[in-house]
Amino acid sequence: MGEAFDPQRHEAIFQQHSDEVEVDTVADVVETGYLLGDTLLRVAKVVVKTPA
Repeated sequence: MGEAFDPQRHEAIFQQHSDEVEVDTVADVVETGYLLGDTLLRVAKVVVKTPA
């Protein structure tokens, strides 16, 4: 949470509008993603905050 949205590692399943955050910031993790070394096994499903 709080990091920049990365489409290579995250799947945005919801968007929340907010004036208090920067563009495309991960607000909440719904399902954890997994890495094995440098190999992505599963993307994280996240809620992304966008400007209002």
